Amino acid sequence: MADGTVRISLKSPPADGRANDELIGFLADEFGTSRSSVRLLSGAASRRKLVSVDSRTRDPAWLKEE
Repeated sequence: MADGTVRISLKSPPADGRANDELIGFLADEFGTSRSSVRLLSGAASRRKLVSVDSRTRDPAWLKEE
């Protein structure tokens, strides 16, 4: 998005942390890193989240798009 926000649509419901778990798995796959390298910094109960990805081996193409 114009402000640098990335919108990701998930299939899992937000109940019991399933959507957060799906998001972490998706980002780990996209960045070529382990799930433990993806941390949810804020927004666990919100639609807007701040995440950190450590030890990544690649940047996904969608991150580079302008």
